[in-house]
Amino acid sequence: MKTSEIINEICIHQGISKAELAKRMGLYPSSLYRKLSRDSMTFEELQKCLENMGVTV
Repeated sequence: MKTSEIINEICIHQGISKAELAKRMGLYPSSLYRKLSRDSMTFEELQKCLENMGVTV
C-alpha cells in the first residue's frame, strides 16, 4: 500500500480533510497534495503528518 493510500484512509477514518491536515502541518494544501500524488514525503514529514492525525507508530 502506498503512503498516499494510507494517509487517505487515516484521514477518512479520523474525519479530517487533507486541507485541514496540511494546515496542521504548516503546509499549503497544494503542497501536501503534490507530495502525496508523487509519493515523495520524507520520513520526517510522514512522522509529522501521522502525529497531527493522532496516530502513533
